[in-house]
Amino acid sequence: MKFVGEVTEEDRQRSMDLEVLGRARRQDQDWFDDNDADISNLLAEKNGLHKAYMDLRTYTTKAAFFRCQHLVQQRLREMQDAWMIRKAEEIQGYADRNEMKNFFKAIKAIYGP
Repeated sequence: MKFVGEVTEEDRQRSMDLEVLGRARRQDQDWFDDNDADISNLLAEKNGLHKAYMDLRTYTTKAAFFRCQHLVQQRLREMQDAWMIRKAEEIQGYADRNEMKNFFKAIKAIYGP
């Protein structure tokens, strides 16, 4: 019987496996794969401002955090839109050139099997 807050051997093994192996990466392409470094930088800045706001709740820190949050969300949407446009043009190019193998390969890479 496991009690609340009790750490079992299975939990320890699972956490050790995660440390050694890491998390499994998705096989499908996604818009954030191409922009991973940019996204990490944006989120690090937003998280830093959130921490500052939580530590010192003033109007200035609140305004800075919400302004950054808005800009991060806007930038992420722009990245996603640009990626979708590039992928659509790539797939359309395959269809126009009648390259069905590449056409279906590109669709499968995005949506999976």
